[in-house]
Amino acid sequence: MLYSLRKRTRFFGKFGPLSRWLDIHIYLGIMGPLFVILHTSFKVSGIIAVSFWSMIAVATSGILGRYLYLQIPRNQRGKELNLKEIEALGEEFNYMLKTELGLNEAQFEKLQFLSNIRVSPNENVWLSIFRMMTADVSKIFRNHRLKQRFRKELGLKGKLLKHTVTLINRKTQLQRRMLMLNKVYRLFH
Repeated sequence: MLYSLRKRTRFFGKFGPLSRWLDIHIYLGIMGPLFVILHTSFKVSGIIAVSFWSMIAVATSGILGRYLYLQIPRNQRGKELNLKEIEALGEEFNYMLKTELGLNEAQFEKLQFLSNIRVSPNENVWLSIFRMMTADVSKIFRNHRLKQRFRKELGLKGKLLKHTVTLINRKTQLQRRMLMLNKVYRLFH
């Protein structure tokens, strides 16, 4: 409750940065339900069960909200990027991939095809969120598959291979976040 007051009033503005308040809010929002679960020994019934599951739903929505908040593209200082800055960053990734690997346009297109950079802008918001979460969870397996493809079809090895996979991952993540930007803003409002 104090976090909401701090966020909406000027009086509490002098009591520390809002980001610190948010960290405390998140910590207490996770620890509170955890302590309730442990205290009840996972045995809830009757009218208490309704409030218990309501609390779990609120905590889960908070975790999902934080995940979506982290998907908003930001610069190194933490300021949100606008669409032009995101597109410029995407072009920078393309330039880095072309120059550091010495690829011509046909090879670059093949690299993009092999890395499977395809994101649909017309997708349902919940399906997009689900795909984003599964992509984050399966990132290790995807990286292994990308390394095998790049090694076999482009002949990349060692540090160059690792660097290429890192750049491709950052570019893919940026593209997903760019397409999700408006959808996430609509959800937050």
